[in-house]
Amino acid sequence: MTVFMWFVNALLVSAIAFLFMRVMGIRAMSEMSPHDFIYVSIVGGMLAHALSDQHQLLQIAASAAFVVLIYWALSVVMLKNSIRRFLHLKPTVLISKGLVNEEGLRKVRMTLPELVGHLRAKGFASMADVEFAILEETGSMSVIGKSELDKLTPRDMHIQKAQVTLPVPVVIEGKWIEDSLTYLGKDQRWILQKLAEYGFSPKDLHKLMYVQVEADETLTIDKKDSAKKQNSFPNHI
Repeated sequence: MTVFMWFVNALLVSAIAFLFMRVMGIRAMSEMSPHDFIYVSIVGGMLAHALSDQHQLLQIAASAAFVVLIYWALSVVMLKNSIRRFLHLKPTVLISKGLVNEEGLRKVRMTLPELVGHLRAKGFASMADVEFAILEETGSMSVIGKSELDKLTPRDMHIQKAQVTLPVPVVIEGKWIEDSLTYLGKDQRWILQKLAEYGFSPKDLHKLMYVQVEADETLTIDKKDSAKKQNSFPNHI
């Protein structure tokens, strides 16, 4: 009975944690600012304690709910810039126009070798190639290279490129994906006609694991043949 109650307690804590993360929003689960980190850590610690003390689950969950409510309220309040600057750290410029900002390094307590290491991680072997380096409030570093190092783009060369479109799956495990057909503005008959060009009849639909319409309206087809494909690459046509 005790083991079962441990399981139920763990299940309840997991459900509560998932609910709280939904309320706190996706920002709290991405690269966190100090504000996000503090509240996520508090809630995580409280719920971790609830796992080992199931008798106080209700009280701990209620307290954690108030913490989440405070976080949510502050997140709304911080939409106003006048309040945000007191709760969030400002980005710090570490390199400006190719020159190291020594005051900025001292402010964030970063050594020059550490800065060079961050630049290398961003693909810049030399500081001479960097126009700006900024330590963002989330702790990540944004690095902008000098303009003469930029690669030519189609826009620079006045080349008109086709609009980027994503491949769309229309059949998965022999079943039609109606939402995909609606998105493409196509119907099943159009897909079946295209499948016929690849040698498949409507009766073969149940044999297909995956059918995807590419940007150029060609098909990528994966047949159900898992027993033969276990030790080989997928059979794309």
